[in-house]
Amino acid sequence: MSTTDVEIVDRDQDVAYSLWALLRWQPGIRVRVRGREEAGAPARGRQVAVYLVSAALDPREIHRLAELPQAPRVLAYADRRTSDHSHEALSAGAEGVVWRYGDAYELANTIKRLAEGEELPSRELLQTDH
Repeated sequence: MSTTDVEIVDRDQDVAYSLWALLRWQPGIRVRVRGREEAGAPARGRQVAVYLVSAALDPREIHRLAELPQAPRVLAYADRRTSDHSHEALSAGAEGVVWRYGDAYELANTIKRLAEGEELPSRELLQTDH
């Protein structure tokens, strides 16, 4: 089984670590949290496949990650199903937006599909809650 390296980027470390706690138990996912200042800096021995970023980040920060030379995929997460930040994140370069409180298994599968190069079926709030 291949492993997908995911980096969570958020201003709110509590939110970031709650996502980390959900994802770290998912098979095939290796996840870590980095502050937005560190995001995009090379990590020793790891190539980030997907940045999981807060849709509430400044759109310039999301755009910077989406334009990195190593071309990781960028997936945003929103705290609410209807978030003004979702549209801003998509405009800034995120390839989709997921609901932060959705099913962890579905989130992991969405991340893996994105890392494998699949196009997401919809760019808006990809997950349903269970």
